Amino acid sequence: MKTQLGLLLLLLLIAVGCDDSIQSEQAAEPVAADPRIIPTPEPVPSTPEMSAEDLYNRAVQYENGEGVPIDHKEAEKWYRKAAGQGHASSQNWLGLMYSYGNAVAQDYKEAVMWFRLAADQEHAPAQTLLGVSYTDGKGVTQDYNEAIKWFLLASNQEYAPAQRNLGYIYQNGNGVTQNHKMAIKWFRKAADQGDAHAQNDLGNSYRDGKGVPADYEEAVKWYRKAADQGHYNSRLWLGRRMYSSGKGVPQDHKEVYIWHSIAVASGEKSAIAFREDSSRFLSPAQLAEAQEQVKVRLKQIKER
Repeated sequence: MKTQLGLLLLLLLIAVGCDDSIQSEQAAEPVAADPRIIPTPEPVPSTPEMSAEDLYNRAVQYENGEGVPIDHKEAEKWYRKAAGQGHASSQNWLGLMYSYGNAVAQDYKEAVMWFRLAADQEHAPAQTLLGVSYTDGKGVTQDYNEAIKWFLLASNQEYAPAQRNLGYIYQNGNGVTQNHKMAIKWFRKAADQGDAHAQNDLGNSYRDGKGVPADYEEAVKWYRKAADQGHYNSRLWLGRRMYSSGKGVPQDHKEVYIWHSIAVASGEKSAIAFREDSSRFLSPAQLAEAQEQVKVRLKQIKER
């Protein structure tokens, strides 16, 4: 009996040991993945939100092709992101895009909305463009008093284009009594800051004697300042009205040819006929010299 019990106990121990061995072997085998379970992706590090200024700079890159191809639609996207954060310059640029239909459908009312958002932040360019909108009646009802208000706000920040536009207000008598002396005052403020349009306007005023005594030499001085900055009308006036007739300068057909050639190089097709006409007064040697001078001056203008 004892022998039978001992044998039974031995058999049980062997069975348990075999079961443990089988379980161990099974545990060592790789377990196939369940195809129904989708693995959880590794978390992606979050990118800090770009500042409004960074968004604006990105827009400018696409606007000007700085390191990327020029893409106005992409620029508009980044301007809009920055504008949504209250960035005044971006709001102003969106207004310009809507005003000209650049990368968006032209919409003057939408342009005015963006100009106003920036202008309310004392952004002088937007204040000026809002003033222009009221002057022209684009996107708003024409209102010269409202235009003057915005021009003055920008002019108080010494913004030259706003000062020039106040000059036009007084020159044309829009919402005020026409006053050429006041026009000169505002043109001069802008011209002294290097505004080429205002410099040309001063040249016209001295040429025609409006708001100041007629003074051809002074007219030539201001035309030259504007022309050196690329103002095409000033280039035409120097050639067509001053050098051709000897007003404020000695009559000089070579200078007429040079200034009209520079105007042509700037894309002013109307200057072609005047350039060719002036060449009739030049000898072959004078013409060759004038053509060389054109190259020199265009290079100087490009380097400024």
